[in-house]
Amino acid sequence: MNYMITSLQTFCHCFAEGERQIAGNPPAMKTAERAISAHTYVTHHRGRWTVRMAVVFPDEITQHELLDYHCEQRARFAADVIERAANRW
Repeated sequence: MNYMITSLQTFCHCFAEGERQIAGNPPAMKTAERAISAHTYVTHHRGRWTVRMAVVFPDEITQHELLDYHCEQRARFAADVIERAANRW
């Protein structure tokens, strides 16, 4: 359980810092620029509930697709946890 929490904090911290560290996504953002805030939201797509994150920088807003779930309740819970962790920094 501690590993999962630590991984989530690291994951959210990377987004809050403006770094993309998900496999397959090139590091296209500026790493020196600090994010103002991060917001998560849930969308329904092809029978799955997807958690997405919008990260607000002083000059731009970036959006990231994070995870998908089979039920809306789990997706909303995950979105809430991710947003709270990302905004701690």
